[in-house]
Amino acid sequence: MQNFLRIRVAIDSLIDETKLSIQQKSVADSMGQIERARELVQKLQEMSTSDQDAIVAKRKSTIEALAVNAGKLKAGPRKKGDIKGKLVLPLATP
Repeated sequence: MQNFLRIRVAIDSLIDETKLSIQQKSVADSMGQIERARELVQKLQEMSTSDQDAIVAKRKSTIEALAVNAGKLKAGPRKKGDIKGKLVLPLATP
């Protein structure tokens, strides 16, 4: 039981750190933290009882939501200027 609580606190800490990384737009940090949190959730799931399944499921869904948000950082917003620059063709010179 005590080990379960330690892992749960570690996951909560990683979730908080990941949220900060996403706010700071640090993709590498947030993805690393998400991977570590996924590993810990797997451990937590293996040692959980039926009473604790809801706790594990909540952490798992939170981590997956953070992964989606971190994935959005990778793509980044598109700028209008980028599209216009690609549509301009160079003039052909004889």
